[in-house]
Amino acid sequence: MSLEALFIIPQEGDTDLESIIERELGGVAAFNSPAQPKTLEWAWMTYWPESTLP
Repeated sequence: MSLEALFIIPQEGDTDLESIIERELGGVAAFNSPAQPKTLEWAWMTYWPESTLP
């Protein structure tokens, strides 16, 4: 199993969610799209984590 993208819309007032997910993903920062400012996005051009590849 691999992770290609992750999109999250935090509940109002949930200020810790982004930092928690970034820490769990090994420091990968979220992308914040100006088109969807409330959505946190993580996407990879390759599979993540690489260790799951054969």
